[in-house]
Amino acid sequence: MNLDDGLVWIKYLFYNIQYIHLINYCQCTKWNSASTNLRSFIMAHCCLYLNNIDQSIHFFLRASYNLGKEVYLKKLVSLGMTKNSTSSDTLIPNAQLKTSRRSIIISRPSITAANTSPMLGLVSATDENAVLLDYYTKTIHYYDLNGNLEAAIELIQNALLKCQFDYKSKSKLYCILFKSYMDLEYFDKAYISLMSNTDIEWKKICLKNFISELCNQNKSEILVSFDYGDLLNEVFNILMYRAKAIDLRTNDLYRVLFSLNIRCKNYRRAALCMYECYLRLQREVHGINSLKRQEKCLLTCLNVLKLVDPKFAWINLTDLDLP
Repeated sequence: MNLDDGLVWIKYLFYNIQYIHLINYCQCTKWNSASTNLRSFIMAHCCLYLNNIDQSIHFFLRASYNLGKEVYLKKLVSLGMTKNSTSSDTLIPNAQLKTSRRSIIISRPSITAANTSPMLGLVSATDENAVLLDYYTKTIHYYDLNGNLEAAIELIQNALLKCQFDYKSKSKLYCILFKSYMDLEYFDKAYISLMSNTDIEWKKICLKNFISELCNQNKSEILVSFDYGDLLNEVFNILMYRAKAIDLRTNDLYRVLFSLNIRCKNYRRAALCMYECYLRLQREVHGINSLKRQEKCLLTCLNVLKLVDPKFAWINLTDLDLP
């Protein structure tokens, strides 16, 4: 049997979910000896759906070596594409990241049936980096469908170490890595992935998602514990924008801003946050509880200003951006 005939048979076994027979077929025949990438890809698929996660990662990595020059693997992949499938899964820098669990920031290819093994649809790109990135984003998608985000993370980490990606491809993989950690609520590792990304646009998008998720989960102590480096002003801007838009009866992000400014020893700015909170409470929230909160804001403001040089222990009301 030649390789082209073998591809037809492989396609049949894939669509009928005959993974045991597919493994035996690959191991007992020599038709695919001309393409080690193709054999590794088939074995990886079988191991994944038989829940042999470690072996699937190993084979997916092997299948990616010299992928741009691999003809037969691309041919098998194109056979698995459906009419409704898109030709590529693109990462959109300007798109807002979703925060739902087990979601990754790539568009999902359509699948012919619920029980059908989805086949990869690689882009017909001449750029090897684009092909390699598309291969890994879709492979990660399989782990996500299978409920193995931690395995997807391990695959990305190995790919970043062993494969040669260009600047843009590497930044997108770091972004997917960040999102996977956020879905699993591994915030420390998500922070490391965020700061490791060298693309400033992607980094800002991830930062906004990071702050939003921690604020929504009321985990401000985690948020203020990290060192944001040159992104610190961006963090302040995001938090201030959210603080101004939020209802003070249910949430109070001014405390988060205050804590972050105190941690950075920016005492005048911390006092300004408390004073702005006082003014908004005075205008927007009524009742005895509001008066108690206003009192705490003013006392905190006065106490913090005592930490400032007396020459500068004052608040410039023009710095307040209130309607």
